[in-house]
Amino acid sequence: MVNNLSSAGRATVQPKNVMFPTDAKLIYRARERLVRLAKRKGLYLRQSYVRVGKLALISHQRYAHAKQFKRANKALRRLKTYLGRTIRDIARQTAGDAGLDALFKWDCQEFCARGRFRHWLTNLSPNTTAN
Repeated sequence: MVNNLSSAGRATVQPKNVMFPTDAKLIYRARERLVRLAKRKGLYLRQSYVRVGKLALISHQRYAHAKQFKRANKALRRLKTYLGRTIRDIARQTAGDAGLDALFKWDCQEFCARGRFRHWLTNLSPNTTAN
């Protein structure tokens, strides 16, 4: 008897390399990129959250791995706070300059809103393609 399963039926599923919008690594990378861009453009940030942001990311990953999700969410909330503070600090400094404001292309109110924040983080993902 011949097996009716073709090679298409036996193909393995290739996992997609897409990050979830609330992924801690994505939030950390967004803050990192904003700080780098601000330094490149000569903006002085009150804090860059380099060390504490890295520690919050590491602690989130450790807690999540240990299945301590309440503690992991606390570390994730800290990461979001650092990103929000950085966004607001840059927005305060670029408010008067039209060139810098156009470069950053965002308003603090627009991206701190719940739904827009997720879309903005998704667009920061290196895996998305602009068509």
